[in-house]
Order: sequence, then structure tokens, then C-alpha cells
Amino acid sequence: KTRNKGAAFELFCEAYQLQPSEVLFFFDDVLDLEVARLCGARIMIGRTSNVMLRQVVKNSGYADYITKNDGRYHGVREGAELSIGLLGQFEEVVNNRMVFSENYQDYLADRKMVEIVHTEAK
Repeated sequence: KTRNKGAAFELFCEAYQLQPSEVLFFFDDVLDLEVARLCGARIMIGRTSNVMLRQVVKNSGYADYITKNDGRYHGVREGAELSIGLLGQFEEVVNNRMVFSENYQDYLADRKMVEIVHTEAK
């Protein structure tokens, strides 16, 4: 909910010692375009209500993929599965989750330990 997502993105990269090119960014609106322009990989969550914005994004090259589904109908999952697949890990992830493997249990434990911190950009 920051007004200047570009500045917030800079803080994010500094905090986690990342280069913008190392970040995969999911987005869905015009306020997100500054970050999308800077990231290494960009997935736009498609919406039927933003036909003109989708065209601007396509023409400008601000998205590497635009989901068929919107946020209410699993657009984020569509993008996440695509990302995992492009890393060559989709089948492994599915198999680990299917049998509730030790690896998957470790992931769940690690996920619970993540502290979410909100930082206000200036």
C-alpha cells in the first residue's frame, strides 16, 4: 500500500542485498509498472477490466508473461506454477507436496518463521 513502489522496491533490494534483475515480480496495475520495469522477471496477473493497460504492458515489454486467469481465479497460482516449471522443479515440488515429504515439512516450518516487515518508503 505504498504510494511510491519504485522507492519501496529499492529499499527491498537493499534490505535483502538483491539486484533488481534477481527479482521475480507479480503485478496487476499501473502503480506496479515502475517496479515491473526494473525487475528481472515480471508476471502480470491478467484482468478482463484492464485491456488498455495490458496493451501498454505488452508494447513496453514490462511483462514476460500475462496470466490467462485473474486473481480471483488462480492467476497467482498460474504464474507461480509457470515459474517453478521454468526452473525445472515443478514435478519435484508436486511429488514432495503429494507425499508430505520431509523436504516439504521443512519448507512449511521455515515459512512459519518468516517475519513480515513493512517499511515505509520516503
